[in-house]
Amino acid sequence: MPSIYRPWDGSWQIRADARIAVELTRVATASCYRVAVVDPMPAGLEVINPDLTPSAIPPVGANPLERGWWWGPWYRHQNLRDNRVEAFTAQLPG
Repeated sequence: MPSIYRPWDGSWQIRADARIAVELTRVATASCYRVAVVDPMPAGLEVINPDLTPSAIPPVGANPLERGWWWGPWYRHQNLRDNRVEAFTAQLPG
């Protein structure tokens, strides 16, 4: 049986030692203020890699001062809870 399996009834079966990677995509069409991103976790799972990494990687040769490109995490604070992962920022550019 694979690490993660979805039988015909629609439930999920996850092997005890399985590692699951989760990717969230956030889209802001305009600047947002006081943003909280919350990812709930099913019972029995725990965070093993607390690093939330930015998905915007500038193309090769991009100007680091060009508007819209930055390095480092987009969030200011993160909470790793038993049932969810939370990330907060004061401003999220569009």
